[in-house]
Amino acid sequence: MKNKTKKYSTTIVVLVIIIVVCPFLVSLMMKLASSDNVWIGFWGSYLGSIISASAAFYILYIQRQDNHAENEQIINSQKKEIEYRQGMDWLNELRNSMTDNLASYEPTNVITIINLIYQEGKVNRDALFVINEIKRIQNNLIRTDSAVELLVTAQQNENLTLYNNVRKTSYLQYCQMLTDLQIIYINIHNQKEIDTSKHMLIINEDNDNLASDNLKKALNDNKDMNWEDKLQVVLNKMPYQFSENYKLIRQASLNCIRAEQERINGIL
Repeated sequence: MKNKTKKYSTTIVVLVIIIVVCPFLVSLMMKLASSDNVWIGFWGSYLGSIISASAAFYILYIQRQDNHAENEQIINSQKKEIEYRQGMDWLNELRNSMTDNLASYEPTNVITIINLIYQEGKVNRDALFVINEIKRIQNNLIRTDSAVELLVTAQQNENLTLYNNVRKTSYLQYCQMLTDLQIIYINIHNQKEIDTSKHMLIINEDNDNLASDNLKKALNDNKDMNWEDKLQVVLNKMPYQFSENYKLIRQASLNCIRAEQERINGIL
């Protein structure tokens, strides 16, 4: 706006100079050639043409400059609008993916599994069903986590990097807790004392998966208890552990969405 005002002021000044100076020049020419009416007519016509042409060209130049600035402003505005819409589309997709991902971390999933392990105070002997339920939870977590990871890595900023670090930590912790849950159930089902130094995970029979340090510590504590009671104590603590993990990833997701919303709103 200031640039336009400056341009218009310059135009007015130039026009005023032309209007003031030209009559003086014409008067001077008339004095020098007062004896010759032809010369007076010639110079008057000549100077008048120059003045008109100069003013027309100058006004045209100013208009073109203004049009160019306005076109650039329109283009920049359109670019920002496109960037904003693309950002909002990405954010909506991220929000939906995070919602699905958080559902995979719900502590109720683990409570359901624990209730399957013990039914009416007895160990569920349908091992295939219990293990498949654990696999279902794990596969759902892998699917939703991959969807979030794909969207997060498509953008690069400090906020997303912070969220991504929490996401990775929560994912690994959750997978490890699912591993512990399987180890506990397998040993309860087989009625054998657990050996945490090595254990083959049924979800992936090609890899050996070790029990977590938390599980090892829990089984080494309370040495006066038998192994079945120790496993029961560990199972009782698991809903709280899964709940804490859920709170962590949930808060990180909310913070991430809030920060990204502010960033995208700032585009316009």
